Amino acid sequence: MAALEVAVGAELFVRTTRFVRLTDTGEHYLLDCRRILRELEEVEARAAGTHLAPQGKLVVAAPIVFGHRLLLPLLVEFLQAYPAVLAWLGRIEALRGFVPMQATAAGLRANG
Repeated sequence: MAALEVAVGAELFVRTTRFVRLTDTGEHYLLDCRRILRELEEVEARAAGTHLAPQGKLVVAAPIVFGHRLLLPLLVEFLQAYPAVLAWLGRIEALRGFVPMQATAAGLRANG
């Protein structure tokens, strides 16, 4: 702790024989360090071509029974976890430009 204080050039901790606590400067330093670490994680994720959370438009088309019984509950849970995603769930026949193959149970298209 003493080496950190020397490196920073400020008193970050109050030390007694019974406890160690942060000074006001130490509190601010800790908050700034946490913010910087969060920002660094975001920068690294962007540099790697990823996002910390999914975002954009999600279009899901499936037969009615499959869509409503199986996909809808999962989609609701997904959207609650990732509010930056906008979703559309519809019948596979209603999706223009989608050409299902013989054994297709569902179609999925994601747009960023």
